[in-house]
Amino acid sequence: MGGLDSSRASVQVIGNPGLLREGICAILKEMADVKCVERPRDLQDALAACEVCRPEILVIEDSPPQLDGLLAVDMFRQKCGLVQAILFSSAIGGALVKRAFKAIDFGATGYISTSDTVTEFQRLIRNSMNLIGDGSPVISSRIVSWAKHHYDRRDRNERVLTPREHQVLRLIAAGFTTKEVALRLSISPKTVESHRVNIMNATGLKSIAGLVRYAVDQGLV
Repeated sequence: MGGLDSSRASVQVIGNPGLLREGICAILKEMADVKCVERPRDLQDALAACEVCRPEILVIEDSPPQLDGLLAVDMFRQKCGLVQAILFSSAIGGALVKRAFKAIDFGATGYISTSDTVTEFQRLIRNSMNLIGDGSPVISSRIVSWAKHHYDRRDRNERVLTPREHQVLRLIAAGFTTKEVALRLSISPKTVESHRVNIMNATGLKSIAGLVRYAVDQGLV
């Protein structure tokens, strides 16, 4: 591949200008086995320069809609052919987990959170260097931990909610008032309130808005 300097892999960082991008470039410069190539002003500038600098690894900020990392990976592959791509994001929780797995399905080499460590970022870079020959994509340990928490909690919630609590939750999420839920289920408003409290305790949620989001995520509405 082009862009090699002896055994050093050529890496290009694409992200919104600022401390985050500069910090990533500084980390790469400290890696003896990496050469950080031209720093583009934006995605279009990077695409225009890719045929000249031929980076082997792209490090791309994933912050849609301003900078959609998945779209960027696709655009680079169409213009410059096969290239390894690590995406980074400052999102947190379930949204980050879903985005990371979607990126890997989309063909990204790796996905990392900005709250991960420098050591973890360097691990993903070196994994991508191995992928130039052979290997498998990597999601950072922080995101894996979040994923385990997210899905373990979801599974636990599905077990602890009773069928009646699922009925109450579905109606609350659909916008029914306490009195309307009680009427539909032929129970007292006080019993509805009791179920709502039990649901919140079981899920760890603190608001009706949170219950609605949870119900949507579980496919109850």
